[in-house]
Amino acid sequence: MADTEGLSRDEGWRTDLRLLARELKRRAYAPFALISEEDFDREVARLNGSIPSLTGTQIIVAMMRLTAHLDDGHAGIRMPDGENELARLVQLEFFLFTEGLFVTAAGPGYSRLLGAEVG
Repeated sequence: MADTEGLSRDEGWRTDLRLLARELKRRAYAPFALISEEDFDREVARLNGSIPSLTGTQIIVAMMRLTAHLDDGHAGIRMPDGENELARLVQLEFFLFTEGLFVTAAGPGYSRLLGAEVG
């Protein structure tokens, strides 16, 4: 674990991002099945450079996008408790089947959307 005591906000987020990128590469079943390692590294570098201009919520969502490249239901980012800005997000997961794009998972209050086709 990294010691984050005394780090600035930006360096704290950058430490989190380095840890996330390292662990996704190390622990994911097939981390580069949907995106090349080079493209993944470019996405990580782009996010790293953007951290000073992003809110915490924007950084978390960008990290979620990184995990989405894995196409792995066991990997993800958990939203922090008490984050009001994140409460406005609709928690849905989608899968593109040959028949179309469908909702395959839904957060609290959205179970009625399970199985719905996105038009």
